[in-house]
Amino acid sequence: MQHNHTNDSDSQDEINLSEIFSVIWDGRFFIGVVVAFFAASSVIYSLNLPNMYISSSLLIQAEEQGSSPSMNSQVGGFAAMAGIDMGSSGQNKSTLAIATLESRDFLRHLLTIDGVAEGLLAAKSFDPVTKNLEYEESDFDPATKTWIRKAGLYETVIPSALEVYESYRNTLSASEDKKTGFITISVNHISPYFAYDFLNLVLQELNQLSRLRDLEESEEALKYLQRQLATSKNTDINRSINQLIESQLKTQMLANVRPDYLLQVLDQPFIPILKSSPQRTFLCIFGTFLGLVLSLVVLLGRYFFFSKPSETHL
Repeated sequence: MQHNHTNDSDSQDEINLSEIFSVIWDGRFFIGVVVAFFAASSVIYSLNLPNMYISSSLLIQAEEQGSSPSMNSQVGGFAAMAGIDMGSSGQNKSTLAIATLESRDFLRHLLTIDGVAEGLLAAKSFDPVTKNLEYEESDFDPATKTWIRKAGLYETVIPSALEVYESYRNTLSASEDKKTGFITISVNHISPYFAYDFLNLVLQELNQLSRLRDLEESEEALKYLQRQLATSKNTDINRSINQLIESQLKTQMLANVRPDYLLQVLDQPFIPILKSSPQRTFLCIFGTFLGLVLSLVVLLGRYFFFSKPSETHL
């Protein structure tokens, strides 16, 4: 009896497989139509996607040539009381650089430069022949270089930094290798020339703003130290003040003579010649495979749940 039951199960499995193949064969026309539709749709979709280009640069924090550790230990307490920054660690400078790049205030500064806002928000396509960006006609007029879009509930005619920020973050990326301390900054855009120019602009403005900020802080620190030096009669304190003045003068020297003040470029930005995305072959293969799977699911589901005659058990 047990042997007969096993044979019946094997026979039932064979019948089910034969039934499945029969259903698939009978529905081959439906499968072909669905697969062809998905294949054609994926081809059209992939062809309508613009080519994207990535320009990147490898950087490292600029070397500090300021005070020695022994000097810092001698005057550190006095500097802390005076609110004077004696320099931060490399890790903090790398974190500061990336946080600055990702900040809305830095984007707000970039938007004051011609070509940035429209390149980030209104760019529609890139003409490889003229090597020019083409913009959304309803948003930006390249002839007069003015915004012509209509203002909305949360939108102004001239885009604000808050509105451009999402496009900016999708365009610019920065990451740090914790082991080596190297920082990679890249720009992803439909124009390889805009990607290159914008990355150069970002690096230039990042170093420039950091340099100007430190120069301003150093000027204020020197004024304070000179006032303290004029009123102090303690020899040890005067020695510490003079060392702090020397440190601030070194900061000003480096800020005035070194263009790569915060980050030093190890690998210069480049104009990409090969697109980074989309992967059109993969999209077409995936779309065709998706159509095959969906057609089989629909075909078998319709048969087994709606069309298959119910079995009666005696």
